[in-house]
Amino acid sequence: MRSAFAEAVFRKIAPERACLSAGVMAWNGNRAEPDARAMAKRLGYSLEAHRSQRVTAEHVAAASEIYVMDSLNEEILFRNHPGAKGKTRYLGVFAPAGSVEIEDPYLAGDKTLEVCFRRIEEAVKRI
Repeated sequence: MRSAFAEAVFRKIAPERACLSAGVMAWNGNRAEPDARAMAKRLGYSLEAHRSQRVTAEHVAAASEIYVMDSLNEEILFRNHPGAKGKTRYLGVFAPAGSVEIEDPYLAGDKTLEVCFRRIEEAVKRI
């Protein structure tokens, strides 16, 4: 849900640039969780068209920049796709406050989800 929301923000503020959401543990074709879709809508974005996909070697090769949310995602990405090293950064580096990691808000409730999405929004706007 974090990656999907980051993509939605990026596409809204920079529609002329390419952006793709893909996860290291994602199942292909799943919709964003209902709570994530509702929160995104409240914040002025849409996750309705989002379908999850697992990151591939082709994604990594084509990317000029890759952003991860936390150390677990970075570890799995580098293990599965060593070519991602050198072009991967934590998205949270661009957030105005808090850790460089953006924790997964899955099943944590609306307040935690909103805090997470607002951090992502601010970080994406600063890239």
